[in-house]
Amino acid sequence: MKLTNQFLIAQPSLAHTVFADSVVYITAHSEYIGAIGVVINKPLANTLGNMFENINVADYNKNWLNDKLYWGGPVKSSNGFFLRQTKDSEYNKFELTGNKDYLTDLATRNSLFMTVGYSMWSSGQLEDEIMNNNWIVTQAMPEVIFNISPEERYHEALKTLGINDVSHLCANTEFFTVM
Repeated sequence: MKLTNQFLIAQPSLAHTVFADSVVYITAHSEYIGAIGVVINKPLANTLGNMFENINVADYNKNWLNDKLYWGGPVKSSNGFFLRQTKDSEYNKFELTGNKDYLTDLATRNSLFMTVGYSMWSSGQLEDEIMNNNWIVTQAMPEVIFNISPEERYHEALKTLGINDVSHLCANTEFFTVM
């Protein structure tokens, strides 16, 4: 099962966890190391302009000052990370990095997707969660991350599977798991 460049859409079975109503973009997956991803639909109250003490985003692009900062997951939640498009778009469209040297390369973009923290699963853990119907898996669409409001990303990710009415989802929906 290859999960790199996929969205994980939280099923109702995760309603009482930190991943309730989440859409996670998987940036890396291997059967040996597990999976790494970032929640794309949980904006925080802070903007990029007032969040980091050791980095001034205006030095790179003034348009980023009012961009939303996101909660990316429970791992290293006091550190900042951002999505960066990779050159190997066939295998990995975006990588998650905390290397601020890449911000210079991204300075021509009008918006920046930055998080505090990320999500991580050990080898086999995510596959088990998928088999237990905790996640719906679908091909990631960059426009959902960068062009859709955070409030609509969950519904838009479901629409990529033809699911328009979330009320039909329930804890026992094996047929919604796509691989």
